[in-house]
Amino acid sequence: MRLNYRILTLLIIVSFFPFVVKAQNDLTQLKLKGLVKSLKEITYHATLDSKNNTIQKDSFNQTIELVFIKSGRLSKKHLWFDAKKNMGSKHTYTYDTLGFLNKIQNYSLDDHQKSETVYTYNKLGEKIRMQQFIAGKLSQDFSYKYNSKGQVTEFIEHSINGQFIIEKTIFTYSGPNVFKKKIYNLANQLESVQTCAYDSNGNNFIDEYRNKTGEVDLRVHYTYENNKLHETNEYWFHKSKTTHYKMIYNEHGDLIESHMYYSDATPTEYNNTTYEYDNNNNWIKKIVYKNKTPKLIYEREISYYE
Repeated sequence: MRLNYRILTLLIIVSFFPFVVKAQNDLTQLKLKGLVKSLKEITYHATLDSKNNTIQKDSFNQTIELVFIKSGRLSKKHLWFDAKKNMGSKHTYTYDTLGFLNKIQNYSLDDHQKSETVYTYNKLGEKIRMQQFIAGKLSQDFSYKYNSKGQVTEFIEHSINGQFIIEKTIFTYSGPNVFKKKIYNLANQLESVQTCAYDSNGNNFIDEYRNKTGEVDLRVHYTYENNKLHETNEYWFHKSKTTHYKMIYNEHGDLIESHMYYSDATPTEYNNTTYEYDNNNNWIKKIVYKNKTPKLIYEREISYYE
């Protein structure tokens, strides 16, 4: 099932550890090492040549190009979904003097501006507004409120005319690392409740989702090794079914194996990934396998500031 744009946007905005976050280095977020200047990543569908048992590129999937400023923040992103560059988008990013993202401009591949997203912060560096404009007209409007500890307490999607609330999310805290998220709809009716618990390293180890009647739909437990997600257990109450995930990483911290299996007789899924690295220990090629069959090939070209 494909999420529509509005739902996907909301998931991106509100699915976060709800505390004030300082301006972060995008290279760190992307797990890139060294002073990366640009990155070009091309993805291909993979096929196995049965004659000589070698993995070949089958067809183009997508290309992503990223450009970074010296502080490690992203300045440009180009995305193509076809080899002839007829389908895709361009994005530019600008920052304030404190390093906080304050504007994203979205363009078509022929440089026609499609939208602009503007971020506003208070004196404490807390994001208090996010607004999207299309052709100069407001298309989406979100606001944030915080408590004295810098924790998000309220997230609201406003109507374009500012006269009513489309959706409201309220955060309450029962400890330094535990919070509850309640989502209310246009009629101010409770839609869902999510409870999250984090460890002292900021790792999410429990998620519980309840529907509007208070019944538990899903409970997720996470375990970590060396601060890396090692195992996930999802308990689906309405299906009476448990989904398990186990992850293994290499010495570079990159995922090399993931195993998904179920409490019933549903077939399991095993994925593994192989990597090649440059002198800065950034991977420049990886091949992703599903149940031992090669599915995707990723190739990177990375340049660095001197």
